[in-house]
Amino acid sequence: MLSTWFPAHNSGLSKGVSQRLNRSFVETDKFMIRLLLIHWAVASTITAFSYGTYLLGFIGGGIIVGAAYLVYQMNPGSTISRITMGGAFMAFSMIFIQQHMGRIEMHFHIFTAIAFLIRYKDISPVIAAVVTTAVHHAAFNLAQTYELTLAGTPLMVFDYGCGWGIVAIHAAFVIIEGVVISHIIINLTNEYLNNAEVFNIMGDLNESVHYTSEAADFISSSGQDLATDAHQNAESVMQSNKSIDKMNVKISELNEKTSYVKEKVEHITDNTTQMNESMEKLKESSSDIANITKMIDSIASQTNLLALNAAVEAARAGEAGSGFAVVTEEVRVLAQKTADAATEIEGMIQENIRKADEGAQVSERITEQILELVDWIEEVLSLSGEQVGYLDELKANIASISQTTDNAAETAERNASTSEELQSKIHVLRTAIEDINKRVANGHNGSTSLTQNNDISHSHNHSSKRRPDNASANLIMPDDEKEDYTALLKMAAKGNGNGNGNGHSPANSSNQVNGNGYTNGNGYSNGNGYTNGNGSHDQ
Repeated sequence: MLSTWFPAHNSGLSKGVSQRLNRSFVETDKFMIRLLLIHWAVASTITAFSYGTYLLGFIGGGIIVGAAYLVYQMNPGSTISRITMGGAFMAFSMIFIQQHMGRIEMHFHIFTAIAFLIRYKDISPVIAAVVTTAVHHAAFNLAQTYELTLAGTPLMVFDYGCGWGIVAIHAAFVIIEGVVISHIIINLTNEYLNNAEVFNIMGDLNESVHYTSEAADFISSSGQDLATDAHQNAESVMQSNKSIDKMNVKISELNEKTSYVKEKVEHITDNTTQMNESMEKLKESSSDIANITKMIDSIASQTNLLALNAAVEAARAGEAGSGFAVVTEEVRVLAQKTADAATEIEGMIQENIRKADEGAQVSERITEQILELVDWIEEVLSLSGEQVGYLDELKANIASISQTTDNAAETAERNASTSEELQSKIHVLRTAIEDINKRVANGHNGSTSLTQNNDISHSHNHSSKRRPDNASANLIMPDDEKEDYTALLKMAAKGNGNGNGNGHSPANSSNQVNGNGYTNGNGYSNGNGYTNGNGSHDQ
């Protein structure tokens, strides 16, 4: 009920509209102060001329203007300020009536001053004016009835007599005008609020179009860059594949050469084994020869012993055995040489056996090292095989990356194409918004359109209040234009609300579509030009 009579105090208004309405109240307070200053000047000069009531006009008007200005400075745009302004105008009506000793024509100022209050989008100052007028007429009717005076001047409200019947007639007319003016103010205020909501929606649409356009430009540019990078990546992948193929060839050649070396080493191992066997046989032969040499040495010793025995016998024989003694000596010498040679041969054979043992040991160490070399070669072959497997796997991964890169390039190209198409749609939407603004401006006798408003406040609290679902229906415009506007809202909601799904709108964009199909943008119009239902223009 309260919001019906006082729509400006509706708690459901969005913050942007509330701020706009408060600015309108402040601007209207300033306008009323200027009007009061004009009243003060008139009360001090023109209306004071007939009866010389200059002092009443100057002092009384100064008090009224001073009180009104003080309240305005303390509470600009507030309800108490509006009520004070309504009472102040009626106070000047009191001065004008008193200056002309209740002249009936001065009562016309009451109706004129109440009409001034239509500028406010609130009936509070009208109510204050009606109450002030009623109190003034009642009080001054009593004063006139009892012929009261102030500073020698009689207090009068009517110049043709007084009475409660006259007061009632005047009160009836003032109340009727107050009711009619209040009804007009309520209707104009509702139309103003609806139009303000619509202009905010248009502002949001304009902001949404702006941000969507920037996002589309960014997506288009990013898509082209991504496509270029993808092509470069594809070329790099091809080069990597060629390098991997060359590495595979080199590793295969290395495997072949390693296998060849392994075969040679195995042959060397076999030869070394045979050499070990030959050394063992040589050692055995040397041992046999040593045994034979010992036998020869034993025979030489026995022969030498026999030669000594023969020499003894030859000496016993005397001259007859001298020749035999010579032979025996030669045999002994030969046996001694044979024994010495056998001993020397035995030493040489022992040296050969020792060297054969050393050679066998060296051969065994060589065999062990060759076996280790064989194991190392086998390990190299195994690692080479694994490396080839890894390279094949890497090649497969690179091929997968290449496929993904190609897909990314195709997607980037599609995104770039889609963003260009989105730009054309945005251009169409922006043109439609400008056309609607022009139509609304022309339909309301030159009201300020949204596109001409350059002061956009970026308050993020605009989305805290839900706009009325029928905001577009309450716009004061022809039905065909209203249908165009509703269709535009749906198109904007479809184009911007689904942006994230198609990759055409940034995830953190503040211009997403709410449940009512209106964008929760953060742009509020700071301009002072909204139109009311009758085409009047708010400053």
